[in-house]
Amino acid sequence: MRNTNFNWPGFCVAGTMLGLVAGAFAQPAKPSAVRSGEPAKPDAKAAAKTPAPRARKVAAEIGEDPRSTVMPQRDSFDLTADQEERFKKYLPKAFAKLTKREHFHIVSIGDSVLELAVKKGAEEDAEKSYAAVLANEFATQFYYTGGVRLIRTGTPKPAKSSAKPAVAQLGPEISLRTLGREGSLMINATQMLTTYGFENPPDLVTVSFGINDAAAALNPATYARALQEVIETVRARGAELILLGPTLTIDDPAEESLGLTRAYADTMREIAADSGVLFVDLGDLAALVSVGESVMEPATVFDQIVKQYRRFFGEAGTTDFTHPSAEMHGILGNRIFTALTRGTEASPWSATIGTATFESADKFTLRYNLRNDSQKDAVLSVLPLVVREWKPMDASPQVTLKPGESKEVLASYARRPAITGGLPSHEPTLRLPALISGAGITRIADVRAEIRPFTWLLKLATMFNQEKAFALENVLFNTSGAALKGSWSAEWQGQKKNGDFSLAAGEKKALELSFALPQASDPWRQTGPVALEISAAGVTLRFDREVEVSRNIGLKEAVVLTPLSDPAKAPANSIGAQGVSLRADADANALYLTFEMSGFNLEEPGEGAGAFEFELGLDARSYGKRLGFGSVDSLRLRGSAADGTYPFESPPPWVFGTGYAATYDPKFIRSQLGSSRIGGRRLTVTLPRTYLYLHEWAIGNGNSQLGIRTNVAFWKGPRDAAPKGDFPAELHFSLVANGRHPDDAEGLAVLELTTKPTARWTVNPF
Repeated sequence: MRNTNFNWPGFCVAGTMLGLVAGAFAQPAKPSAVRSGEPAKPDAKAAAKTPAPRARKVAAEIGEDPRSTVMPQRDSFDLTADQEERFKKYLPKAFAKLTKREHFHIVSIGDSVLELAVKKGAEEDAEKSYAAVLANEFATQFYYTGGVRLIRTGTPKPAKSSAKPAVAQLGPEISLRTLGREGSLMINATQMLTTYGFENPPDLVTVSFGINDAAAALNPATYARALQEVIETVRARGAELILLGPTLTIDDPAEESLGLTRAYADTMREIAADSGVLFVDLGDLAALVSVGESVMEPATVFDQIVKQYRRFFGEAGTTDFTHPSAEMHGILGNRIFTALTRGTEASPWSATIGTATFESADKFTLRYNLRNDSQKDAVLSVLPLVVREWKPMDASPQVTLKPGESKEVLASYARRPAITGGLPSHEPTLRLPALISGAGITRIADVRAEIRPFTWLLKLATMFNQEKAFALENVLFNTSGAALKGSWSAEWQGQKKNGDFSLAAGEKKALELSFALPQASDPWRQTGPVALEISAAGVTLRFDREVEVSRNIGLKEAVVLTPLSDPAKAPANSIGAQGVSLRADADANALYLTFEMSGFNLEEPGEGAGAFEFELGLDARSYGKRLGFGSVDSLRLRGSAADGTYPFESPPPWVFGTGYAATYDPKFIRSQLGSSRIGGRRLTVTLPRTYLYLHEWAIGNGNSQLGIRTNVAFWKGPRDAAPKGDFPAELHFSLVANGRHPDDAEGLAVLELTTKPTARWTVNPF
């Protein structure tokens, strides 16, 4: 096949993407075939395209007034036997309750897309969200004359639309609570579920995250692990689940934005299949765009796709290409219901598993097969999309296939500048999205490609309370299909390791990667890459992973924070002429944190900003819980340059870690900014012990620990680099500086509630 240079305008720009699949580190699995949508099961009893008559027609047929609130006892209204079977396969409990018209409660969690956050000069309207549309589909299908009641928190808006007829306010009803939160990721899902989500036990939970995960470059293994936690949590409460792949964004450049979330969607798809959970891809373009079969030029095809998809965004003159319109929400809600009852329309083409063969550390070639599953000739535009670490260079943008014919598709990729890593840490697979259009359908195929000839996998789990040395849990995996011999070398903080290896085809073997920890007199926090090179089969690949080590902090011990402008720099033992240090104290009543700030002349900014901003995250779970997966949130305040007290923002109920669920009055979390006689500034923060109620609080015991992170940022006025002023990186100080998301509990430093801390370290590979 002819390869052409891939040189669309704006094709090579920075992006955020990762590839993943859950649980593959312990047993790396071979990638399965690409699923571009679960095929609908043939249904001879169903109408070809249009749904069967709904509740009003059924009521008329059985001689009922459709406004009646006395419901007939029927198993279902217009579902065929095959549709009932599919519904009961995924949601058997829900089907039983819905057919009896018992009260049915849905909780939908996700990011701000869920709340229909489209700015139109009015508040967003959750009644038009995809979750509400799905709930209304249930109500119509199963004849709930009371319709859908929205469970709202802290809003005067009505629970039901006043535009509905009076009968819709009465009778059996379905309740819906949407918990969409701006900026939230999959690691935040259990926070919402275990607090507001379970206030009223749900029958059904829908989950959709991925946009912010991609933007924050959340580690794919962390996403998968958090999703598994959600599934287990929901099932433990007896509820059922639908997993929803994230919607597509369409910012410029579109070839990057469209691929932003695909690896996360594909991971969710795979975990859903393994768990027997219904997966519906909200990023499926098939129902949103339609390119005429006469349009064949790949660049023109792409332009039409972008233009058509963008019509669902940017309402009221905005340029928001993340939050879709109510129109698109309506399509998505109907799609979820259709996927539950009928399945997803099959593509007329299918893509197989592939291979990503590396020629060097910075270049590989993707190969996979594309098959025409239709009964007529197909001309397909095949456009590989940009992912965070890799950009397509040469590709075959058009493929012509006869019915039943299969051809190999090739595309070469190059590493994107300034992007470290590039290969998944937890699986031997790259997930590479390709936009395929033709034969009457447009979809993104998420191609899973096995990395060849070898790859290296590293378990990116935080190691707590390490003494003297740490060892990285890793495997070298021979994926070449033949015996492999080679050599490796690694270095961390001046410590060097090397060796030779011999692996049979498919064999995995751990490399001896143990390193001595710093001495007690060394800086308390150090960050540097484990630089690993592996050579075999004429190829040398480099696998660099950053590792942060931080010594456990004790009470009354002053530790220096690191400026964001130089996060890898080890902090000094004292703050010097300019800097911030932290000292912690505790007693039976409270935790006391003192921040000494030296060398700063606090500037008063304009209205709505602060001279300084402060953020604190605490993991206050018990010792055993804190060593596992979890998430936290932040206590935040903003202060002026003047001495005085500054109030904290109202914290969420999960602020101190997974499992916390309380209402906290911020006035009892006290802060005080003061000045010293020599010109320094001091911020003191006091947290009542009662707010940390899940912690054992054994003062004097080195195993009584808190996870902690904190950030302090100072305003700097207008200047050439920032005409309006801002919080520059050199005036932004952080306790830890690793690549984990701030809400990830594994990314926190450790505070021991003792004045005699143990000489133990937290090791954080990322």
